[in-house]
Amino acid sequence: MKKKLYIVDHIGVHSGMHYYNSAFKNHLDKINDFNIKVLSNYDKDKKPFFYNFYVGNNILRAFLLLINYFRLLFKLIVSKNSYFILLSYGSGIDAIFMTMSVFSKKIIIDIHEVNALQLHNRIIAKFISLLYKHYVKTVICHSDRSEKLLDKIGYTKKRIYVPHFKYQFPKTYKTEKIKEDIIQNISNEKINVLFFGYVNFEKGIDILLKATNLLTNNIANKLNVIIAGKDKDGTINTVDIKNNFTVRRILRRIDDDELVYLFTHIDYVILPYRETSQSGILEMAIYFKKPILASKVKYFEQYLLQYPTFGMLMNGNEQSIANKLTEVVDTHSEYYDNYFSDEDFTNYEKEDEFYNFIDEMRELLNETKTKSYLESK
Repeated sequence: MKKKLYIVDHIGVHSGMHYYNSAFKNHLDKINDFNIKVLSNYDKDKKPFFYNFYVGNNILRAFLLLINYFRLLFKLIVSKNSYFILLSYGSGIDAIFMTMSVFSKKIIIDIHEVNALQLHNRIIAKFISLLYKHYVKTVICHSDRSEKLLDKIGYTKKRIYVPHFKYQFPKTYKTEKIKEDIIQNISNEKINVLFFGYVNFEKGIDILLKATNLLTNNIANKLNVIIAGKDKDGTINTVDIKNNFTVRRILRRIDDDELVYLFTHIDYVILPYRETSQSGILEMAIYFKKPILASKVKYFEQYLLQYPTFGMLMNGNEQSIANKLTEVVDTHSEYYDNYFSDEDFTNYEKEDEFYNFIDEMRELLNETKTKSYLESK
C-alpha cells in the first residue's frame, strides 16, 4: 500500500492556488510509493477538505478557520506515517497552521511568500520566526529572498530549493462564463497591458497608476492598462488617475475561464512590484507567452536576465515605468513577434532542477535510493 503525502493549502480557490497545487502535485507524483493528495477548499468530485474561511463576516470566518485547524490536526494525528507540506503565503494566518510543526516532525513548509516575517505586527512576526527556528524541520524555497530571510531569523535546518513550479492546464475557456466587464475592458484597437492578481501596496499598483499619469496623450491613447484582481488594501484608491480612458479596473475575484480569456487576449503583463519571493503571475505570463514588463526585483531579474526574450526590466519608480510603457508603444509592431525565442523557451523548459528536487524529496521521505530520478530518465 502506498504511503501518503498531503499538500495543505488553506487559500485554494480564493486566490487561484489550485494551479500551483496541480503543478506541485505533478512533480511529486514522480516519487515512487507515495500517494499525493491536496487538502484545500476545492474539490470537483467530493466535499472539499477545508471550508473557505475567506468569505463572510468576521465571526463566520473565525469559526470556519477554527474548524479547518482542528480538521487538519485530527488528520495529522490519525495519519502518523504521512508527510504534510504546508503552503505558507506570508500572512498572519500562516502562524496558526504552522503550529502543527510543534506536534509533528513530518511537517514541511513550502514558502510561497515570506512577508509574514516582515509584518507590522511584531508579535506575530516574532512568533512565526520562533516556529521556523525551533520546530520547522524542513522548508521548500523558491527564491533567494526567501533564503535570505531564513538566514536573517537564524534558520539552520534542512532547506530544499526548487524554482517556481511551471503551470500546466488547458488554455481554453467557456465563452458563456466570461462576464461582460472582462470582455468590454479588452480593446482591439489598443495595446493591452495587464496587471493581474491581488491589488496591493507590495505589488506597486500605486506606482503603476502614477506612471500612467506621466504618459503623453499620444502614448496614453494607444494603451489599455487593465487592472484585474481583488483590491487587497485600498492602495489603488490613493492615486487620482489622470487618463481614465487608459486604465480599466476589474476589482474582483477572477474565475478560471476569465483568467484564460484575459491572458489569451492581452499583449503584455506588467509587474511593477516593490518586492516578492516568487510570482505565479510571472509563470502565468510565460505559460501564455506574453511579454513581461517587470520591476528590478531580484526574483524577476533572475528570470529576465537568464531568458532575455521573455520581456523587459524597469526600475521600480513611476518615471521608469512610464518610459517603459512609452517604449512598448513605440516598438510594439516591430519587436512584439520576437519575444519568447525558441532557444530561451527550450532552455526554460529544461527540468534538471526539478529532477534534483525530486531526488531530495525522495531522500527526505526515506525511500530506498537506488537510482536518482535523473539516472532513471
